[in-house]
Amino acid sequence: MEKHLKKNLLNEKCKKICVATVVSATLFSSGISTTEAKTSINNIPIDKVAHAGISYIITDQLQRNVGMNRFWASFTTIGIGAIRELTHRGWDGKDFVADVAGVALYQLSGKF
Repeated sequence: MEKHLKKNLLNEKCKKICVATVVSATLFSSGISTTEAKTSINNIPIDKVAHAGISYIITDQLQRNVGMNRFWASFTTIGIGAIRELTHRGWDGKDFVADVAGVALYQLSGKF
C-alpha cells in the first residue's frame, strides 16, 4: 500500500512538472512579441514586466507544486530564461535581467 502511495505521489509530481513545462513552453513560444508595442510602466517596457512576471510564476510553481527547494526552483527558472534567450532571435540581456528580477522578487516576497 505504501509503495503504491509513493508511486502515485511521484506520478503527481511528474504531471505537475509536465504541466509547468508545457505552460512555460507555450507562453515562451507563443510568438507574442511586445518589443514593438512598448507600454510603459515607469518607462519599463511591458515585455520586461512580462519576463519578470512569468519568472515569478514559474519559480512559485516549481517550489509549491513540484516541491523543489528555493535554490533549485530559482536555478531552473533562470535556466529556462537563459535557454529561451539563446534560442529566441539572439541574446537580449535586458530580458534575461528581467527574468532574474522575477526570481529575485519571488524569493524576497517570502511566499514560500
